[in-house]
Amino acid sequence: MILFFFFFGRFNTDSTLPTLDFYEAIQLLEKRYVVDCIVHIPKGIFFNTIHLYPRIQHFPFDQGGTDYPETLSFIYHQPSRKFYPFQFGIDTEGMTTPDIEKHIKKKILPLRRERLKEYRTNRPFHIISLGGWCGPAAATDGILRIRHEALPFDYINSTMSSVLEIAKGNLEAFYSLVGTSILTPHCDWSLPEHRPTMDRRLRRFIERLEDPKPILFFRGVIHVDYKVEFQEIDEFILLLAQKYGRTNDRYVLVLHDQGLGTVKLKMLRKNIMLWAAEGTVSWRAPDGDNINRNYSKIVEYCMHESSWEIDEQQLKQEHTIKQHQSWKKENKQLFPSIQVP
Repeated sequence: MILFFFFFGRFNTDSTLPTLDFYEAIQLLEKRYVVDCIVHIPKGIFFNTIHLYPRIQHFPFDQGGTDYPETLSFIYHQPSRKFYPFQFGIDTEGMTTPDIEKHIKKKILPLRRERLKEYRTNRPFHIISLGGWCGPAAATDGILRIRHEALPFDYINSTMSSVLEIAKGNLEAFYSLVGTSILTPHCDWSLPEHRPTMDRRLRRFIERLEDPKPILFFRGVIHVDYKVEFQEIDEFILLLAQKYGRTNDRYVLVLHDQGLGTVKLKMLRKNIMLWAAEGTVSWRAPDGDNINRNYSKIVEYCMHESSWEIDEQQLKQEHTIKQHQSWKKENKQLFPSIQVP
């Protein structure tokens, strides 16, 4: 039997086909499904799909390729009818689950640690959470341990409009927005005894905007109408360019409730990357550790320069975005003027 992993636009599934002839398997898939890519996964091969998806997005389907597979694992691109080598697998033939985990730790974790250590040492750019919820801060803090300073939108639930107001320099607005467009589940920042700490964080945020060093911004999209936040991000970018002269920053926006797992969806622009994250969001979530780990994967991926190397075709990719469901209760408080289904 042959195991394939195939992509329906942005959706994916796997299947075992009743044949040992991969050419016959390809023909069966072509007849049965309208797909862009078919990835062959031989028995005993383990793939990390967070690496698989970007690889397929970046694959140069307009060049290279052959009319037959040259490697044990490969991608078959239907529009061009060509095979491309694919080497993101780990051969797990005869390995037990503990053996696989040990292999991954031995081969992958040292490289990850070295990359994170390099960032902590040199800090070539700032990493700043624009809130939405706690996920962006939790990923850089407790998991990756690359967050070295506290900022105002860490570990709070905030609308993008509140972030815009603070970025304008209206720092006092933070306290007037607590309880409306800013929710503080872990600490009541409106209390007088906490204000000195938050004042320092607010000033530090403005100082980072005034610092010419590039910034990698992360935000979890929480509005049920994602288009509202996309528009507000554009306003934020324009504000930073006009008020602080910032033109070399990058932005990562994370959607939830998409049913796709944790994957990079598309580039909205050359400096704005859109992701989907798997897991239930909200500080009340029973699987909070899961979503935080997935956020850390996103952060780690986006830290590398090569992750932002794109072509014009990537900017044109389409994805049908589903309406958010996770934040219904919070949306009724944060966005009282909208109808939350």
